[in-house]
Amino acid sequence: MSKEKHVLNIVAREASGKGSARRLRRESKIPAIIYSKGKAGEAIALESSEWRSLMKDDVQLVHLIENGKEKCVALIKEVQENFLRGTITHVDFQEVNMSETVTSKCAIYSTGSAKGETQGGMLEQILHEIEVQATPDNLPEHIEVDISALELGGQMLEKDIILPEGVQLAGAGDGVAFHVVNAVNSATD
Repeated sequence: MSKEKHVLNIVAREASGKGSARRLRRESKIPAIIYSKGKAGEAIALESSEWRSLMKDDVQLVHLIENGKEKCVALIKEVQENFLRGTITHVDFQEVNMSETVTSKCAIYSTGSAKGETQGGMLEQILHEIEVQATPDNLPEHIEVDISALELGGQMLEKDIILPEGVQLAGAGDGVAFHVVNAVNSATD
């Protein structure tokens, strides 16, 4: 779980609507919006190539830079994609206060090999992300989960995942994140 400062250059945009958004996309830009508590949404645009470079990692928190100065720190709330063309069509950001706790989804990845796999089982990952609460500077990019103790028929719930310091699970945590099933029975189902 490395913590890196992710920066994204933005420009304000005056025009809105479908026509304006199409023009931006033709110029290899992505229309976006920044939502802030108590303020109207602010329309912005960002470079498509810079976005692709940033999204190679599990990024949630970005420092938005406008004209060489940091405008705000924001969570990536929603990314709209045209799957047929493989392009991003719109991004929503939520400005955050660095001293307030935020709730966000966080990717989870397994590490190690489950004991149950050597007993004829097969590891299945049911959840690929969990919802956590933390201050923005403590928000992990992803969480690595050691599944080596899972035996055949065993399961790991969200609440069983060891979270980094300063991070709490949002909600009850009763969802099954990983389990080891009998490979013979699951192949015939």
